Amino acid sequence: MKKMQLLKRARATPATSLLKLLAALCFLFALFVALRYANQLPFDLHSFRQTQTALTSYWFVHEGFRLDYQTPVVGYPWSVPFEFPIYQLLVAIVVKATGARLDVVGRLLSFLFLVGCVFPVRSVMRKLDLSSTVFYAFVALLFSSPIYVYWGRTFMVETAALFFAVCALPFFVDLLDSPRVKPIAWFTLFSTLAMLQKATTELPLLMVLAMVYAVHALRIGEGWKAAFNPRTLAVAVVCFAIPVVVGAAWTIYTDQVKQLNPTGTQLTSGALTEWNWGTLAQRSSRDFYLEVIWRRLFEQNLAGLLGLFAYLSAFILLPRTRRREKFVVAICLLAGLLPPLMFSNLHREHFYYPTANVIFPLFGLAVIAGACAEEGSRRAALALVGVAIAVVTNLAAFREHYFTVAATRFDSFNSRDIAIGRILRREVPESQSIAAYGFDWSSTVAYFSERKAFTVAPWFKRYDEAVQHPEAFVGDAPLGGVAGCLADADPYFMPMLRSGFTKGWNFASTHGCYVATPERPLPKLDMPPRRNDACEGSIDSATALLDPKTKKPLDHIVHIWGWTTVSGADGKSGGDVHITLTDASGATTIRRALRVPRADISAQFHRKKLDDAGFSLIMDASKLEGRYKVGVIREANGQLETCQWQKDLLIE
Repeated sequence: MKKMQLLKRARATPATSLLKLLAALCFLFALFVALRYANQLPFDLHSFRQTQTALTSYWFVHEGFRLDYQTPVVGYPWSVPFEFPIYQLLVAIVVKATGARLDVVGRLLSFLFLVGCVFPVRSVMRKLDLSSTVFYAFVALLFSSPIYVYWGRTFMVETAALFFAVCALPFFVDLLDSPRVKPIAWFTLFSTLAMLQKATTELPLLMVLAMVYAVHALRIGEGWKAAFNPRTLAVAVVCFAIPVVVGAAWTIYTDQVKQLNPTGTQLTSGALTEWNWGTLAQRSSRDFYLEVIWRRLFEQNLAGLLGLFAYLSAFILLPRTRRREKFVVAICLLAGLLPPLMFSNLHREHFYYPTANVIFPLFGLAVIAGACAEEGSRRAALALVGVAIAVVTNLAAFREHYFTVAATRFDSFNSRDIAIGRILRREVPESQSIAAYGFDWSSTVAYFSERKAFTVAPWFKRYDEAVQHPEAFVGDAPLGGVAGCLADADPYFMPMLRSGFTKGWNFASTHGCYVATPERPLPKLDMPPRRNDACEGSIDSATALLDPKTKKPLDHIVHIWGWTTVSGADGKSGGDVHITLTDASGATTIRRALRVPRADISAQFHRKKLDDAGFSLIMDASKLEGRYKVGVIREANGQLETCQWQKDLLIE
């Protein structure tokens, strides 16, 4: 009968006590970062991926769960599924149950999954009969590691996938000892969940574990035939083949769903083969090993040269009696290196990908520290010093690479995507959709607008058609708004503008981008708007729009912009703004402007939430000619009023 292996208690030395304290402080630090910045909008690093994840949860909340779940970012039909949405669904369930803000729930649940990884790791340590010193060293390293302190509290699936992968490990140790039904079933379940949540996290680990399983079978068997008997092979098929087969089946299903979407056809697993797996040239390049392996893995999370020396010393300096620890350390190092070697391009392009693998070499360092601590009080002190130095270098790396971003408050003033998204959310009815150009296929505008979107990537094969007729790509959600952030020399700028004018839409400008919505006429009134000669604000400019390429005025396209507030000191900007153009005969043309953020006006009144004080109108003036007086009619306190400002405008 198997004897229960208990976690060894480290000797009650000052070094052990200090290591416990260090572990507690590191956890509290990571917890502080997670809680302090939990309300940050998901526009920090890799907002492309964060908002894509958040968008799926948002539509789960509003329209319920679907297997072909919606991420309405690249047009109709709105499904372009990638990973199985376990994390996204859990976020939606918590939001529905509590009414809490989606962004906050997403970040905190991500951090909870990270914290959850500690418990299966502790179970693995018990089963391997490792010292408690290993646990405290691991906690200190994990919760000081920049990759986990920062990415462990982002709105992403990374920590959920890691949690499921790590949960399988205690059962893997059990099935090596005795391949019974219970450990086999639980290992297969958690490995399958990890594979569904994120295949690039689980697949390399599964390969490492399969190798360990094979080595173990050879070690206890007598020859190849005895080692790989039918029972051993059956266990291998269940434990390692089932998660891969289920993951492959999900990928085949998602590819079929993507084929129904014009953009989705370019996002299938086959279309993204090189993007996902990378190339041999990448794996053999000096830059890959310098940037991805050395800087992101060792230098930023494993104490650089100190971590490298610790690994080398583990194999050279630890006595032969530590063969078990050496084997664990070797496996941890392999589990840390294999993912970037397998998915070289993904790890090169995405800073968050090491979330899948850094935890293993961190555990390897903790095992080295624990082995050293058991070799005597002097080595225990050296182990403590080594862990402390690693923690300090981790915190320094976090401060250098992540702290400023984690502490940034993103809003309509410092983010064009948030500004444009909020304008479209205000202007476009919930039942309608939007089209966006110049955002690649990022979900940022779709998420912040809370509208289904056709975000047109520059590599979309039908880009010309998408610019001229975006309404053809939005299916059951009529087009209600357009946003364009096109470069100055982009040949599609004028076609986008002309297409909007043809539909009778008006444009506005903010953050160097353009937003268009259908014209909304001035409400019919029983009496004319009242005169107000004390309106706060001004018409800052009324001129012809400049051609982005030539910087020359465009014929019969005018841009009028300025700002107005009902009471800037009280943070009240007011309602709709209409621009009037009156000719010499007194005939007046009225067009509605869009409210846009003005950081300078917000700063003037010291009001951070005064994010719609500005107004902007870019209009087709092809039916106008001559000199005009430009004025403003605004909505204030539930009524319309004519403001005192005027500007002269010549249209020719």
